[in-house]
Amino acid sequence: MKKRYFDLFQLWVREYFKHPLENIRQAKPIVPGRLYSNFGNACKAIPMTERERKLVRDTDALGALPFELLSDVKDADIRQLKNLYELPDVAQRDIPSRCSLCDFYRRGIPCPLYNVLKNGSTVCDTHKYIIIKPAHHV
Repeated sequence: MKKRYFDLFQLWVREYFKHPLENIRQAKPIVPGRLYSNFGNACKAIPMTERERKLVRDTDALGALPFELLSDVKDADIRQLKNLYELPDVAQRDIPSRCSLCDFYRRGIPCPLYNVLKNGSTVCDTHKYIIIKPAHHV
């Protein structure tokens, strides 16, 4: 929780001094922990926990859950996600299961165009995106 307050403070300082966040859709490479903007949302990539990586391995063949079901799931509630995977024929095989952990997928926001870390691996293989501050809706 302390880290979220620090991120919000950092975001406020950037807004106060009129220094906008880098657009994640133009970032090459993605730097985990760095704040980015994606369609007005302040976001960053953070490493998956061991429990999250295990869930992704266990559900890899099933695919992602529909994002409509994920709107009620609290962040990082692995037990609740496992329960949803036990429902018959609910997962979508054409979308990777790791997307169920991503805030972009949960809110219907497109993924970054260039989704690669400095070492050349895909960000989503080891990290997930979280939204720090959602965009203001008019």
